[in-house]
Amino acid sequence: MRAIGLAIAATSNLAVRLMLPVRFSSTVASGTCSAKRWLEQLCWRNIPNTIYKTQYDRSSGPGGQNVNKVNSKCTLTINDFSKCSWFPIEIRQQVIEKNLRYYAKKQDKLVVQSDSCRSRERNKEECLKRLAEEVRNIVFFAEPVSEATTKKWEKIRSQADKERMLQKKRRSDKKSSRSRDWNSWE
Repeated sequence: MRAIGLAIAATSNLAVRLMLPVRFSSTVASGTCSAKRWLEQLCWRNIPNTIYKTQYDRSSGPGGQNVNKVNSKCTLTINDFSKCSWFPIEIRQQVIEKNLRYYAKKQDKLVVQSDSCRSRERNKEECLKRLAEEVRNIVFFAEPVSEATTKKWEKIRSQADKERMLQKKRRSDKKSSRSRDWNSWE
């Protein structure tokens, strides 16, 4: 069974145009539902340690002389992000397409850094929090569009088209009336 979703955009002059319909199968729709649930439940504590590597370096953040002695800056890296099975495919696709600020496209990895705290563990937590928050902010799943809404927007679009054509005809008539030869009355 196929369903059709429509993306709707309003223009500044209140005329509305419909973008191309997006077709998807019911299996993709169910995958989207599970990805949506996954996104709602995403918490930095739930990110497994096995999917990322942490590296600690000398920090330039707060800490006085401590920053010269202790490696407290945390760099969290997820290699081969496009193949990371922990993230649902729909989420991975959106992260890659929308250019998540932590995603390095050429290396296909996510890299998050934090040196805001004096503690290694707090910086690691901060990296995980930033990653989870950024994924939640960038990923979006559109709600399905009902048949009534689709018909309503098609009607609005056709009315806007009729009005546009009428305005075009009026402008054309106005310009053609300017070019008539008014001296010859026949």
